[in-house]
Amino acid sequence: MSSVEIIGTIIAIVILAKNLPTLLFFNSMKNRFRNLEKIRDSTINYLFWATLIIFLIFSAFIIPTIGFLIFIVSGMIFSLFFSLFLLSKPSIYRALVKEILRQSNSWLRWMSVLGTFLGLLLLYLLFW
Repeated sequence: MSSVEIIGTIIAIVILAKNLPTLLFFNSMKNRFRNLEKIRDSTINYLFWATLIIFLIFSAFIIPTIGFLIFIVSGMIFSLFFSLFLLSKPSIYRALVKEILRQSNSWLRWMSVLGTFLGLLLLYLLFW
C-alpha cells in the first residue's frame, strides 16, 4: 500500500468513528418518527444503512482512497435526502431539534446540528 492509501484508510476510519454515534442516533430516532407521523418505511433507516454499507463495501474491496471518496459522496447524498425529508415534515424537524438539544453529549449535539446545516447548505447550492 502506498502512503496515500494508508492516509486515506486512516482518515476514512476516523470519519466513520466520529460519525457513527450520530448515525446511530438518527437510526434510533426512526421509532419516534413512526410514532409522530405513522411512517411505515423510514427513509432515514434506508439511507443510514445504505451509507454504511456503501462505505464498508468500498473500503473493504476497493482501494481505500476510493472508498473514502465514495463515503464522502454517500454522506453528501445522505445529507441531501435527510434535509429534503426534514423540510417535507416540519413536525418531525421540530421533534428532532428538541431531541438533539436534549442530548447530554455536546459533541453529538453540535455534530448533528452541523450535519443538518451542511445538508441544507448543499440543498441551497444545488438549487441556486
